[in-house]
Amino acid sequence: GGREGYFHVLNAHNGELLFHKNLGGQIVMAPITYMVDGVQYVSIISGNSLFTFALKG
Repeated sequence: GGREGYFHVLNAHNGELLFHKNLGGQIVMAPITYMVDGVQYVSIISGNSLFTFALKG
């Protein structure tokens, strides 16, 4: 992400863009990732909002 508000998900092996979304505010902190009941999540703050995405297995 960045100041333009877009959250980008890239393939770690080849850099391919897998997903992007405008979150409506600046992204100035790194995302966090965690697992609950076998599901991987990524959370990120944009502006005054917290967004959480579940990763497909």
